[in-house]
This record gives sequence, structure tokens and C-alpha cells, in this order.
Amino acid sequence: MRKGKDEKLGALFREYIGESEAPPPQVIQAAKQALEEQSVAEFAEEPVAVAAGGRGHFTPRRKAEIGVLLAVVVCAAALLVYYLLSQFVFSAGTLSLDWTQLDKVSAEYTEKEFVPFVKENSVTQYDEFLLNEDSPYYEEYEGEIVLYYVQYESYGIIVDLFIEIDGFSLDALEGYEEIEDDYPADDLILYIELDDISESTYVYFAFDVYQYFFEIHTLDEDLIYAVLEEIVFSF
Repeated sequence: MRKGKDEKLGALFREYIGESEAPPPQVIQAAKQALEEQSVAEFAEEPVAVAAGGRGHFTPRRKAEIGVLLAVVVCAAALLVYYLLSQFVFSAGTLSLDWTQLDKVSAEYTEKEFVPFVKENSVTQYDEFLLNEDSPYYEEYEGEIVLYYVQYESYGIIVDLFIEIDGFSLDALEGYEEIEDDYPADDLILYIELDDISESTYVYFAFDVYQYFFEIHTLDEDLIYAVLEEIVFSF
């Protein structure tokens, strides 16, 4: 009997949320408890008793079963609301930015933990970007760095690197996420594309709370391998 109830519960969840993120445990438990109180797998059809006054009324058993059915409907509605809210929160979780919403602040580079592969003496340019007043998020994130840019040299090759922080996404870098060729390397998954037109290699990966966007100015595979090996082994 329990197996049948659990199958009905699973079907109910799939109907409302498909393969999306699972609902909170307390919501699932509430639905399970409601189904456990049901004495039979299917809703039993019972005649309605007639009271002395001529009015029909439900038997105690029928009332209990109706209560269970209503509880399941309420749980299903709660799951639907949860799903819609979670989808909204997810879509609103990353703030999309363009260059007009950013102010560049040139600064002196010092070695940073989130770019262990960049040595201070190899940097030729370093910039930090803050939100400006044209951004609708300015008041909430005033003074916070939302994007980094580093230009450095590795094995005699110039490398341009943008670093996004989780929660912020620069429109100009969206093309990197369309790179299809991926290469697992230790704990990283590198997305790599060689471009014959620009004669550059584009690399994207995510690590911790950062997203890294590289333009390595060469198509020489030996040099590319050396540059990437230095990056991967530095973490």
C-alpha cells in the first residue's frame, strides 16, 4: 500500500514541477503524511446518507477522505507556487551589465588568491570595475568591485583576462559561454576555441565564485598548452 501511495505522490510532483529542482523536504513530508492517512489507494465511492430532515450528509469516512484529497490539492498548489518562485529567483540571481553601467578604476596590481597563475612582474595592465549611477543596482552595490581585467604575459604570449564575480554578468562576454569544446582538467572544465580570424585562442572556465574569460594571443598549440598548464596547476 505504501508503495502505491509513494508512486502517486511522485506522479503528483512530476505533474507540477517536471524535472526542476526538488521542493523543500517539509513540503514533501506534508504531502506524504496526507497520503498516509488515506485508508485505500483509490477514492472510494460511497452513497450519501439521508438525514431525518431530508438533507444528504457525508459519512465520517467520506469526510475524512475529502479532507485528505483537499490536503493533497493544497500541497500540489504549494509546490506549484514554490516552483514559480524558484524560477523567478534563479533568473533574477544574476545581474546583467553592459559597459555603460561600469566605471573603470585603474589600480596597481598585487598578487591575488583568485588568480594564482598571474605573477606581479608579468602584468602589463590591471583594471577594476565598479557600478556607476547608470546602473539600476548602483545604490545596492556602490563601491563593490564587480569585474576585473588583467593583461599579463605568459611564455612570451600576451593574455587578456576578464574575471566576473558570481551574481554579475557582462553582456560583452556572453559569447564565451557559447564555446562547445570542453576539456576536463583536474577540478576545472575548460571551454576552448581557436579563432583563425583573430589569431587568438579563447578560453572560459568557472572556479569558486569567479568566471574566467581568456584571450590568449596565439594559435600555437604548444604555447597554448603551456599557458593553460600553468593556469590549471596553480589552483
